[in-house]
Amino acid sequence: MKFKPSKKEFLVADLPVNRKAQFFDFFKTRPMLFLEIGLLLLLFFSPFLVAFIFKYYVVLLPAYNSLSETEYISFYLTNSLVFDFVYCLCFLFVFIGLSGIGRIIRQWAWGNGIYFWHDFIKGVKQNIKAYLLFWLLFSVFYFVSDLLVLTMGNFFTKYIFAGISLLLFPVLIMGMCLSLIYSDRPLKLLINSFSYCLKRPFYTFLFLLFPYGVLCLNLIDQIMVLFLVVVILILIIFPLYMVAWHLYCLSLFDDFTNKEYYPNLYKKGLREEYIKENEETISNK
Repeated sequence: MKFKPSKKEFLVADLPVNRKAQFFDFFKTRPMLFLEIGLLLLLFFSPFLVAFIFKYYVVLLPAYNSLSETEYISFYLTNSLVFDFVYCLCFLFVFIGLSGIGRIIRQWAWGNGIYFWHDFIKGVKQNIKAYLLFWLLFSVFYFVSDLLVLTMGNFFTKYIFAGISLLLFPVLIMGMCLSLIYSDRPLKLLINSFSYCLKRPFYTFLFLLFPYGVLCLNLIDQIMVLFLVVVILILIIFPLYMVAWHLYCLSLFDDFTNKEYYPNLYKKGLREEYIKENEETISNK
């Protein structure tokens, strides 16, 4: 791929001053990368999407047309648990994809050059062990919570329980971001994840609105409409959410850890880093 040289001279003043400004700057510097990430996510979500369609159109729909109401309810509960296990296996592919995409987003945020497939494969190799742990935790949590929800008869009780369960979601994705930056042991990683989520609880809650919105998709009773909405979320919304969350995490790491313990990572990719480098270069002359 050939890149046209910019007609405008690079200025340090053009760099974003904080992670919020950096998010919007991404739309000016490399907007198509959001779509590339979305397409890659869609690829790794495809086993889940296939299983989702197979469950409703190949398994449940014929049973609905041939079984009595009582028989169908029993059939539905049993097969839902079976497919929950299948979904958990499908999520393995998703987490493998996320392990590589995480490196791409980190490189983007730090202002490093991005070689898409090279960085993706390298990210998988570097992060796969930690992300397998997150996949296992997520899968166990997903299966157990869905099992409890299926056994609850009251409609509102199901959603209240599911909503409470989602409170653990930020801890999981915070840990995923931490594992991209620091090489901590799993237990310390989870403890630090919980601690960081409480640093700025209001912003953590704002990011929780997305999974709560995804939970509400269960209210859509048309399977194909639901399927198309999920595809759009994966392709367009999820990449934006991932990048925004990662930048938010980096801002937390900068303020509460990097400034004191890892100065080489502090404000990395932002204007302040380049100003500091220029000052050090001048002082060394």
